[in-house]
Formats: sequence, structure tokens, C-alpha cells
Amino acid sequence: MTQKLREYIITNLMPIDNLAPGVQERLLAAGTVETFAIGTHLFEQGDNDDRVYYLLVGRLKIQSIDEKSYKLDAATEEARYPLANLRPRQYSAKALSAVQVLSIPKPVFDDTLAGQHGNSPGGVASVSEQVQITEQGYDWMTSLLQSHIFSRIPTQNILKVLSVFEEIEMAAGSTIITEGEPGDYYYLIKAGRLQVSRKLKKKNREVALAELREGHGFGEEALLSESPRNATVRAITSGRLMRIKKGDFLGLIRDPTLRMVTFDQVSKLVREQAVLLDVRLQSETTAGGLKGALHLPLHLLREGAASLDPAKHYIVYCDNGTRSAIAAFLLLERGFNVSCIRDGIHAELERRKSRTGDTTPQPAASVLPASIEDIRQLTRIMEDRSVSMDELSRSLSVVLANVYRQLEQALQQKSEAERARLAAEAKLAEVLKRENAV
Repeated sequence: MTQKLREYIITNLMPIDNLAPGVQERLLAAGTVETFAIGTHLFEQGDNDDRVYYLLVGRLKIQSIDEKSYKLDAATEEARYPLANLRPRQYSAKALSAVQVLSIPKPVFDDTLAGQHGNSPGGVASVSEQVQITEQGYDWMTSLLQSHIFSRIPTQNILKVLSVFEEIEMAAGSTIITEGEPGDYYYLIKAGRLQVSRKLKKKNREVALAELREGHGFGEEALLSESPRNATVRAITSGRLMRIKKGDFLGLIRDPTLRMVTFDQVSKLVREQAVLLDVRLQSETTAGGLKGALHLPLHLLREGAASLDPAKHYIVYCDNGTRSAIAAFLLLERGFNVSCIRDGIHAELERRKSRTGDTTPQPAASVLPASIEDIRQLTRIMEDRSVSMDELSRSLSVVLANVYRQLEQALQQKSEAERARLAAEAKLAEVLKRENAV
């Protein structure tokens, strides 16, 4: 290992950069630099290997059990953290180029961070000591730090965020969130499984919406929208949750991660190939919107996000900025590059109308087309026998809604074209009549 590489590791890789010099040297002595050829796997989902990896050179494809994936480049901020460190592995890591990684035995790594080898002068000034993380807690922390949301938080703020998380036990069958109650915490699942359900008032019963597992977060919508909880979350199994209070969530996570833009900035971003995304209800778009925007209502966003291009920069909006903030957060969790129009579009459209006296609605959002990938994704879901009817129904509704809206738009365009043709024919007949009269 060269001296420059050693300097890079001890000054850039977290939490190694927070360790005392003597402890850093012990970790480096235990570690090795390994090279993987393009197309090979460092590890795969379900592995229980005993190595901790940091990406030093090259690019990786990180793919989860549900086949969602993202690319990790050694030059990015995310590469400063250990790769998908939960056991068994929740992700696979495949080399998209020749890569070099720092490989450290996991027992040595975990013991060091737990302070069990901190007898050198000055002790171990590690992240794990400052937030009192156990071995299981470190795995939770590593997974969290590698999330797309935390990649937006300034590095100097991360320790503060981690320090305000509180760990709580949950018993099987216990209710964590009750529909209709005010939002007070954002939760991350450290261990266990939970079910999300919602009341059907007309039928006086609850319907299961989703199942959440380790690594999933929930509870952000009520905090972002200042509205009551819109679903009930109950524990299927016993387990542990990490939670953060509403004020800390808004100040330490929401504010640094949500990128707000103004109307003055939108036009420039669109010229630079950004895509407008309207997350209002279909009925609301008829009252006005922004020209050229795609339409994907917030309640369909979790399933419909698969239809969006992860290479694009999306600018989401609603009437007042509340739902678009939720949508932006959900897209950030999924790795999208997203901004949010501050305070929504309603006030700005009203100001424009008052200045011009024009009460004609702005062009509404265009339909998000049902792509071939939508159909393929739906086919995969239908072939998966483990998928619930609720999941299948939600996925089907997204594709069908897009198809129906696209058909409706096509019929409308056809009708307008027909009216234009008839008007042109009438005008031509009138001209011919005049010529014959002459």
C-alpha cells in the first residue's frame, strides 16, 4: 500500500478518519487492497462473508433483493462509507469496471469501532463511541449512511443526526403509528417486520397496504405535510426501531436534503433538460399547470417511480409545496436527482393571471406514458407468486391509469384535429364559392 493511498484512507474514509492514529494503523495493518475484474461480484445478496469493503477505484452496481439498483463511483461522497455492511448481505455488488477495494476483516473492524482495542494513547475517537453503537447498531448506521438521503446531508452534520436517534423495542402485534393521530417521529427499522394498513371508511374495515422490513423508513409524510397520520403501522414480529423527533427530522434531515428552487430558476433548469413532475390529483391539473410537465399523483408515486428515468433531474410541484416535498423525499430515498418548487405553483399562477388579466388555465400536465418497462415490470410482478394481491393491484393501477389517460389525451387530440379539418374544409369551400361567383 502506497503512502498516498494510506493518507487517502485515513483522511477520507468514514469512520476511519475519526479514529486515533494508532488505531488507524492497526486497521490498515489488518486490511488489504484487492482488485476485482469487470463483471465479477465482491459479494452477493444473502452472503455472510466476514469482510468490510471500501471502494477505492472504479464503479460498482449495487442491487437490492427487490432488483432495485444504483451505481456507485469511487469519486462520489457515498464511496467514503463501507459497502452494504448488513449481514446477511441485503445487496449484491458487481464491478462495472476494474475496481480496487480496501478489504478489512469484519471482526477486527467491528471490535475496533466498539472501542475494544482502544488502549492506545488518546483512545479511539470513533463514530461508534460518540453515538454508543453496538455491533448490530453499527450495521444499522452503515446502512443508513449509505442511503441516498444521507448522501445529501453535510458530513459535519452526520454525527449530530445519528446522536439524536433513539432506539426502542417493539413487541409483536404492537401499534407504532395510528391513522389519524398527529405525526411526532420518523422511524427506521433496525430489526423486525411491520405492516402498513389503512381504514376503508365506507366498508368499515382495514386493508393492508404494504409490509416493511429492516432498513425501511416510515412516518415522514405526516412530518413533511404537517397533517395527521394517513395509515396505521403495526409490528408483525418483535424487533427494534430507531426514531427521531419531528423537530430534529425537519431541521437535520429534511432541510439539508430537499433542494428548493424558485420559479425564476425553473425555466433555466428545464432548458438544461430537467423534467417537470406534477404530483397533484388528475382533477387538479385541469385548473392549470406548467407546460410540458409529466403527471404522477403522489398516491401512485411509490409504485410509479419505476416509470421515471433515474438519469433525469426532476422538478416536482403541487399547489402549495406540501405534497411536492413528500414526493421529493420519496424520490430522494430511491436515488433520484430531484428538486422541489418552493411553496408550489398556485400563488404564482394567480399572480400571473392578475397581472395579465388572463383567466385561461395554463396547459395541464402531460400524461406519463406507460412504457415497455412498465409492462415488463408488471409481468415480473404477476409471475412472482410471493407478491400479494394488494401489490399486484397497485402496480396494475399505475399502468392502467397511464394507458387510460394516454388514450383520453389521444382521443381529445383526435377530436381537436377533426374540428380543425372540418373548419379548414369549410373555409376552402367558401373560397371556391367566391371564385366561382367571380
